[in-house]
Amino acid sequence: MIDANTYRRFARDPSRYRDALLIDVDGTGRRLGKVLDPWQRDDFDRLDPAILHCLGRLPKDQARPKMRAYFERPRGHSKTNDIAVTVSYLLAFATRPLRCYAFAADRDQAALLRDACQRLTKLNPWLGKI
Repeated sequence: MIDANTYRRFARDPSRYRDALLIDVDGTGRRLGKVLDPWQRDDFDRLDPAILHCLGRLPKDQARPKMRAYFERPRGHSKTNDIAVTVSYLLAFATRPLRCYAFAADRDQAALLRDACQRLTKLNPWLGKI
């Protein structure tokens, strides 16, 4: 379990959450922050203001961010895992109930996201407790 100070730090800054989050890398738990490619970090950094806005955590002096994102990536470039990381952050640090939607071409593709979320919770048991 994470302590209250860590929870507050993660809630204020999604990049700290991602840096500490364990993900599955070829069957081994590794810190996401240690394995992110620069283009992944850029994608997350662009999305963070909208995520914080949705959660009511965007600083008051910051302008309302664009509320849309589209990331097109080739096969094997962490689309599903990065969506799972984003969804898990939203659900773990929301200040109110949220409904999160992700769309897939079919049930098999949708199951990939569910499985990615389950792997994150297994590697980071404190997420399941939140």
